[in-house]
Amino acid sequence: MFIILILAGFCISSLPKLKLKKIYIEHRKDFCFNKNILTISLLMVILSLLVNLLIVINGFTYLNNGNVLTAKNSLDDFGGVNILSQFYMFFLPILQYWSLSKKKYYVNVLLIFLGIILFIRSALLAERLAFIEYIIPIIVIYSYHYKMKLGIIKVIKYFLYFLLFFIALELTRQFYVQFFLESDKDVDFLFAITWALERFFAYYADTQNKLYFVIENQFSFSTYHFLYPVERVLMRVFSINMISPQFDYNEFNWKDFTNPGGISMLYTDFGYFFILCIIIIFSLFFILWKKINSGSIIALAIYPHFVVGILEIPRFIYFYLTRFAYPFVFFISIYFALVYFQYKLQKLKN
Repeated sequence: MFIILILAGFCISSLPKLKLKKIYIEHRKDFCFNKNILTISLLMVILSLLVNLLIVINGFTYLNNGNVLTAKNSLDDFGGVNILSQFYMFFLPILQYWSLSKKKYYVNVLLIFLGIILFIRSALLAERLAFIEYIIPIIVIYSYHYKMKLGIIKVIKYFLYFLLFFIALELTRQFYVQFFLESDKDVDFLFAITWALERFFAYYADTQNKLYFVIENQFSFSTYHFLYPVERVLMRVFSINMISPQFDYNEFNWKDFTNPGGISMLYTDFGYFFILCIIIIFSLFFILWKKINSGSIIALAIYPHFVVGILEIPRFIYFYLTRFAYPFVFFISIYFALVYFQYKLQKLKN
């Protein structure tokens, strides 16, 4: 079914002529970088780096005798300011590609340092996504710049990297909590590895079970996950708490797994119109790819995060999250404001 939906998205992205021709990386156009967008990109990366550094330092102060559960609570100290730590996201691809093209090594050092901080944050605060939404765009832009082709061997290699990353985080947090803080069982290395591997595959089996559950019980149009970013603003700024419907999955819910699954979220929001949603997502994915090859700066900024969103669909809809929505709105506002002022300036000169 998903292969058909992806092909449908590809066909729609080829309209109006519906020519299913490939767009090769070798035929792409060069990007025309504006000095202002580069300056703002650099400033936003530095700002996010500083905010993330403060979050990590504050998280370590919450450690109570090595209990990592207490570190997670440290995020409450930052409130809405925490969103600034993600404001770098859509500026990073622009800055990274420019630095690779112009060989600005000081920018590469800055981005590597940001990655180290985000990796620590992921492990310390159990925010796996904080590192994923950094490393995936880095890989995408690096591969695109050097015209690297994604063969089956590389797909397997990147999957194994991700699996190792998942295992490392599970063993440093969930395993520690379950077998050291809440139990006195004797465990060995082999048990720890097999336990982490089981959790990885159970992660996705769990969301599949939940999808079957919501379809069987006909829970279509019973939620409004797409309003989550609005809910957060109403709750934090105006103290208005919108109560979202919650489902009791009973035996269909594995212990400690809270992700409902992206398709489940689309189904409970839009019913079987989720099929149309998937087609739209993949259509935009292919369109953005074509726009990158035609030299679009805005596509360069957005496309890598569409990759993240598609990879996360088995777990949740990444585009619903505040960590995507508000950095995206901020970037779009800055980008079009710069385009508008540049247009006005050019008009005055003429």
